[in-house]
Amino acid sequence: MHRCIFRSYRATIVLVLASAPLRALGAQWEAVAILPGGEGSSIETSPARPGFALIARKDGATHSADAGFSWQEIDYGVQYGLDQLSAHPTDPTRWLATSPIGCRRSVNGGRTWFYVKLTDSIYEEGCLAVEFDPSLPGRAFAVADLAFFGDELCRTTNSGLGWQVLPMDLDCCAELHCLWETGTLLVNAWTGVDRSTDAGENFTRVSNVPIWSLSGCKSQPDVVWGVDPAAVWRSVDEGVSWTALAPPV
Repeated sequence: MHRCIFRSYRATIVLVLASAPLRALGAQWEAVAILPGGEGSSIETSPARPGFALIARKDGATHSADAGFSWQEIDYGVQYGLDQLSAHPTDPTRWLATSPIGCRRSVNGGRTWFYVKLTDSIYEEGCLAVEFDPSLPGRAFAVADLAFFGDELCRTTNSGLGWQVLPMDLDCCAELHCLWETGTLLVNAWTGVDRSTDAGENFTRVSNVPIWSLSGCKSQPDVVWGVDPAAVWRSVDEGVSWTALAPPV
């Protein structure tokens, strides 16, 4: 199935990947490009470079420098491809990505990618999630997949060059999200959402419901959104409490 890239002009430019037409409350959407074969797995814009976006693909990366009007392959042939992307908050050249064989790092705006080992374990198989901390440039978090030995939460303070394993006992972590101003870290696992205010050293369970696609914005740093199969969720206190609003459209 072909996947289209859609743009919205409501308040700011938003780019999404979709395989069907989009409906949004009052927003205007237009298809601006098509990715053949459904190869695009995620899309991410750069906070440090307005108009720049990357798409992770099974065979590399595609980028746009004009807010989605045109797209170009910039790294074809990345072994096993890229999955999730995360952009450095102040340096447009630095990116991190997950892949089936581990964490990937780019220092040239996504043109080339290098493998980064997160732990010392010989059982490290892949990277399940990665997220730059927008409140502290250079800090980021990632989840290493150690196969039958579980997952490990890791932290870097130098944009992914070196990593430290944190003490949290992960329960099949699926997603990470850092809030804009405070760096509060939310970890979504299969059994619920955990919250840390000390850079991942300690966590408190804030929801017993797994909430997916955690997202926030710089203009409302206290607000976090998410979804599950039955509802749209919102927190207005940096993830401390959550309210189910409505079923997803």
